[in-house]
Amino acid sequence: MAVIQQPPAFMDCGQTLANVVAAVAEAAAAGEQLIVFPETFVPGYPAWFWRLRRRWSSNARLAAAQRSQPGG
Repeated sequence: MAVIQQPPAFMDCGQTLANVVAAVAEAAAAGEQLIVFPETFVPGYPAWFWRLRRRWSSNARLAAAQRSQPGG
C-alpha cells in the first residue's frame, strides 16, 4: 500500500492530475497495488475553502475549479 503525501498544484487541475498519474506510475512500478491520496487532492482546493463566506472573488475561482472536475 502506498500513501501519497504531496501537495496538489494549487488551483491547477491539469498539473495536479499529471502529478497523480506520475505518483501512481511510480508506486505501481514499485509493486504497490493500493495507492491512496489525501481527501481533496483533486481538485486541490484548500481545506479551509468551505469555511469562508461565498463571494464572487477568488472564492468563485476556487469553486469553478471544483465544478470543472470530471464527475464534479
